[in-house]
Amino acid sequence: DLLIPYEGGTSGVFGGDTNFVLMSALDSMTTWAAHNGCSTGYTTASSVYGTSGEATFYDYSGGCDEGIIVEHYVLHGAGHSFGSGATMNDVAIDYDLAYDFISRVEAGGGGGGGGPPTPTTANPSSSPIDIGCSDDPTWAGKFNRAHTCEYVAEEPTTRCRFESSDGT
Repeated sequence: DLLIPYEGGTSGVFGGDTNFVLMSALDSMTTWAAHNGCSTGYTTASSVYGTSGEATFYDYSGGCDEGIIVEHYVLHGAGHSFGSGATMNDVAIDYDLAYDFISRVEAGGGGGGGGPPTPTTANPSSSPIDIGCSDDPTWAGKFNRAHTCEYVAEEPTTRCRFESSDGT
């Protein structure tokens, strides 16, 4: 993952500041498990990602109080983005996966997912929000000077929400 290094380290998202070092994904999940009062060990299960990819599901929810869920999915070889239409065990990796997790958390989920999610019937939808993005040749993102208006224009639905260091 070139954006947020899976094994930890520095990232360009912080404007090239090498003093800001991220922990690895697995260390991060262990930290969240400890924060939530869970044991810091985990169990794993293999999954199918897309039609031929490999994924690993990590469940850190052992020893957690009722309703605490700490999970992590690794889509091997996917990088930071998994691509449109991707699935894992026939569940869309989009709103379906997130909705399943949120539903279990809000329902008190029983202390963990116990494995990859099953398809849900509810599927929230969203539509782009017009937030009035306009071009400014001097504008650059707060955390990365390379995030110019041209960069934002490549994916305006999500990137037009970026801010500059002065809050615009």
